[in-house]
Amino acid sequence: MGRTFTFWWETKKSFCRHIKRFWRKPPTFLRECSLLTRKMQRPPPPPLGPPVEVTDVEVGAFKSMLAFIYADDLSGLNGENAFSVLYAADKYNIPKLVNSLAFLDKRDFARRCLDYIDRNADALILSEAFLQIDQQLLCEILDRDELWISEEIAIWNAVNL
Repeated sequence: MGRTFTFWWETKKSFCRHIKRFWRKPPTFLRECSLLTRKMQRPPPPPLGPPVEVTDVEVGAFKSMLAFIYADDLSGLNGENAFSVLYAADKYNIPKLVNSLAFLDKRDFARRCLDYIDRNADALILSEAFLQIDQQLLCEILDRDELWISEEIAIWNAVNL
């Protein structure tokens, strides 16, 4: 559930519309309205400092972290960015978010890795890293029913390079 933020200038504009509607009212009403609008005026915000450069956290992960900080919203979290968000939460010392990501245990991590391999098998079997995995892991990957490779000969070619 998102939150709604109301800024003082929006309230002031709305209130000024009400004042204009009742401009023919007695002078005491107008005086009270004038006092209230003066109280609602705020000094301008301080000037912004130089921009902060974040170079080691992906944009999507950073946005997910900010959504959690401001609205306790984890809807931007997915299998693609979960570890990046965890890294950012740890780096910026947000223990509540780190604890919220405790579901990333080893079994869940292994399942997510295998799901990723299933979806991207065509590209992964052609990579150098694929040739370096051990036999047990290779058998586990190839035994999966969810694994889809457009041409099975690609596996043979990748292993026999």
